[in-house]
Amino acid sequence: MVVDNPMATENDTGITFVTVKYDKTKLGSLMTIFPIDFVVASTGEQLPKDQQESIKKNLFKFSNDKIKFADTSMKIDSLDINATIDPLVNFDNSHIEILKSRKAADKIQKENLLAIVNKVKEDLATLILNADIDGKDKFGKEIEGIVLAINGKSLKVTTREFKDSKRKV
Repeated sequence: MVVDNPMATENDTGITFVTVKYDKTKLGSLMTIFPIDFVVASTGEQLPKDQQESIKKNLFKFSNDKIKFADTSMKIDSLDINATIDPLVNFDNSHIEILKSRKAADKIQKENLLAIVNKVKEDLATLILNADIDGKDKFGKEIEGIVLAINGKSLKVTTREFKDSKRKV
């Protein structure tokens, strides 16, 4: 992710991208680059963790006051999501097929399943974003969301406030 300062709104207390305010003292004066994922361009395959860390380490050496490469890593001791995802535990292949279906006959059942999935997504986002995560506020008090690395895949969890603000912009 890249935040390009000329595209932001700036005042004495911070710099705002879209609707999220960042502490401008923690960003580069021109732009800040947040390296998140490293993939092989020709295949889309994610690089092994040790190679990603090596690339990040080298990028951080190039940071200066104008263009900053920022570490986005955060730490959380543990987070029990079992109760939150419990409504999805009993989903089987028939549920997945209905969710994929475009048949009129499946419409009501699909809407009901989507309501369950969306509720779990919202509840999970709330649980994660409200958790005690070390480093969550390293660029300011407001956040757009958090990118999680789960089983080699990246998943972005966005705050309700950010989603709502995007609808207004």
